[in-house]
Amino acid sequence: CKTCKGAGGKDGKKTMDCGQCRGQGIEIIVKQIGPGMMQQMQAKCRACQGQGQTIAKEDQCGTCSAQKTVSTQEVLEVHIQKGSAHGDKIVMRGMANEAP
Repeated sequence: CKTCKGAGGKDGKKTMDCGQCRGQGIEIIVKQIGPGMMQQMQAKCRACQGQGQTIAKEDQCGTCSAQKTVSTQEVLEVHIQKGSAHGDKIVMRGMANEAP
């Protein structure tokens, strides 16, 4: 997001560790599956979506809503060299779809 520069919050607002997972991004879930038998599972934290950090609602960026990225579509002009084989990969620097 260009507005918050990938921070997810308004200028000068800091993120806090998630209170539910204590900044780990995962929750430990313990279930009883039978008499004397317990099952322990790890799952992505539902409160912070596995980020480990939260931003107060009033401090979130108005453009990306604390997601830190914004989906955009762009038309790119690609020059394919003569003799390129079918299935060759063309690297587009700075055009990744990864989250910060």
